[in-house]
Amino acid sequence: MDAQGNQLTITAFIAAVFLLFLLIAPLVWLIVALRRSRLNAFQCLLWAGAYLLCKLWWRTRWINQLRLADGQGGVIVCNHRSSVDPFFIQTATGRKIHWLVAREYCEHPAFRWFLSACEVIPVNRGGIDTAATKAAIRMAAGGEIIGMLPEGRINMGQEFMLPARPGAALVALKARVPLVPCYISGSPYRRYPWSPFFMPARVEVRFGEPLDPAAFRDADGEEGSAQEFTLQILKAIAKLAGRTDFQPRLAGRNWKPTAEELEEAMAAKERRDAAEKLLPLNRFPPRGFHGRHTLRDLFLVLEPSRHDVPVGHQHHQLTFDVHGLVVLLQHDLEARMELPLVQHLVLLERCDDVL
Repeated sequence: MDAQGNQLTITAFIAAVFLLFLLIAPLVWLIVALRRSRLNAFQCLLWAGAYLLCKLWWRTRWINQLRLADGQGGVIVCNHRSSVDPFFIQTATGRKIHWLVAREYCEHPAFRWFLSACEVIPVNRGGIDTAATKAAIRMAAGGEIIGMLPEGRINMGQEFMLPARPGAALVALKARVPLVPCYISGSPYRRYPWSPFFMPARVEVRFGEPLDPAAFRDADGEEGSAQEFTLQILKAIAKLAGRTDFQPRLAGRNWKPTAEELEEAMAAKERRDAAEKLLPLNRFPPRGFHGRHTLRDLFLVLEPSRHDVPVGHQHHQLTFDVHGLVVLLQHDLEARMELPLVQHLVLLERCDDVL
């Protein structure tokens, strides 16, 4: 009995040590990670929350890695479709990214604490904010990463990218750091900055090769160099999206959308969101759907598809406009009205249900 009791005691001791190790090991790993991280403890907590949101709620896939060496300064530029676009880029790296954010958000009580913790750079929307630009140049030259959205506002239209301003190119040129183009597809948004947190999505993030600003420096004066570099940046983003036909445009120096233009863009996006209930764009086209197709083929895919092929990484892109039942097929798809009358009526009835 004594020998058996001693054996049980030893087994219990080993089990207790093992359980204690399981409890302590994650804590030790967390402490080591925090000491090595460039983020402080609160920023690490925010990063972890953002990562969980990206992976579990928005089902994000990072197709490749950010190509910037540790300690190397740089500028990241991407398309802007959602208020949470910076989440998808920040969670791709453990380094801190300083985003230029509209000043009204930085001063808003609901967002101020969060944006302050993220160490963003407040910027005025209209015209050129010299102070914000100088701060971004100084930080990039000092080895930090600057995140910029050259469209200046969320793109809610059907255009691939809005006219862009050359601020990101100017920062890279002045700081003499590489600029990394990035393309985000599938990011959720519906009118309000907090709406993505209530919208599941399927997001993909693609980083391009870093662009060296030296090739554009002093080519046609400072302003000309920044403008030419900006056009190349937008083309690089379009290439990541498979949109080689995209013709980039520059925004004016003091360009700012009116309240009416913003409201019209929001209303148009809400109509498209309603149409997506009929045809889920982020699941189109199904595998094998290429070449020339008739409206009969389109009708067959109006029901939810099981295939997950995000729009923007295929050569075909489709928009379904419920107003007038207009089908816009881009690239080499062709729509021909070859459906029987009864099927047209079914489609129209489904549109009425949405509207």
